[in-house]
Amino acid sequence: MTKRLYHRGYNIEYLDSGEYAARLGGNRVVTAELLAMKKSIDWWAEASIFRDPADFEGMEEESKDTTQTEEHKEYKLVNDEGRIDTWYVMIGGKLFKGSLKMLKRKIDLEVFRQKREEAENPAFASTSDSSQTQNSAQ
Repeated sequence: MTKRLYHRGYNIEYLDSGEYAARLGGNRVVTAELLAMKKSIDWWAEASIFRDPADFEGMEEESKDTTQTEEHKEYKLVNDEGRIDTWYVMIGGKLFKGSLKMLKRKIDLEVFRQKREEAENPAFASTSDSSQTQNSAQ
């Protein structure tokens, strides 16, 4: 059984020699490492220019990990795309998206609101703590 891959409309077959082969431009069969083969197919598919896979041999795959994280008042803000306005955070089970500055402001407001609720209703905070200790004692 031959291992086959499909990349941008072209079939790539694994050969016993450890390389991959694909047919480009009708009758041109090309063999190379998988990454070099995919880059050669990319050139052919995008610009109809044949680039020998040997030009790409030995190249390492580019790291596309652009994830940024930042902690703000015990909340974890995440940016997966690397753009300025694509940050997100979970606050109280809800997802908020936007710029880092806007999300930090939202977190500050949420922390302020929580502290104000605790200050206005200290009995609620102490009863919830005592009910948790009673449940754990049983």
